[in-house]
Amino acid sequence: MIKGIGEQLHRTLKEKIVALEMSPGERINFPDLCEEFGVSLSPVREAVKKLCESGLVEFFPRRGYYIFKPTCEDVKNIYALRLMFEHYALQSFDQENPGDTEELERLYRLAQTAVDTGKTDRADLLRTEDIHVFIIRHSENVYMRNLFFGTIYDFTVLFQHFVDRNIEEFVHHHMTMAEALLKGNINIAHQTMDQHINKATVEICRSVKARQNQWVAA
Repeated sequence: MIKGIGEQLHRTLKEKIVALEMSPGERINFPDLCEEFGVSLSPVREAVKKLCESGLVEFFPRRGYYIFKPTCEDVKNIYALRLMFEHYALQSFDQENPGDTEELERLYRLAQTAVDTGKTDRADLLRTEDIHVFIIRHSENVYMRNLFFGTIYDFTVLFQHFVDRNIEEFVHHHMTMAEALLKGNINIAHQTMDQHINKATVEICRSVKARQNQWVAA
């Protein structure tokens, strides 16, 4: 029973961390979490230790557990892996699957609608991010998919919350990638991916540096 509760707590805490509902650098207070969720200490410890394995929580000896506090170097490392994985996945893209075409059309319309309003916001960015999920899931390399969704994806969702400029351009990139895949123009998809990830890395690094002083010092 404890294991099941621990897994549920792990999912809940992970969602709170990647949504910035728990502040980067914040110390994990075990008694507070036990009280908040109405559980004993064991499942909370299980959940936190699992978050440590993925890097969303950091442990410092004699000091305790703290919410991951990203640096620009972290952003660059994660996005370098993301770019490598997504380029690899694009190489095996097959546009003959009717289900894929329907999903791409949905993603294209979603991004196009957001861009056409002229008032894109972070919610639009997060919704249209699914083009990246689509690309990775399309890969036949199960090991790469497991690596991506096991760790990298959580960090990419977290980092999206640091994007506060150029949102319309990033959503437009999503639209362009979906359109390119619909038309079978893989080269355009690769080029747009490069532009998108590289520019996002710069923007997120800028935002992370600007917020460093706002975060709790671990």
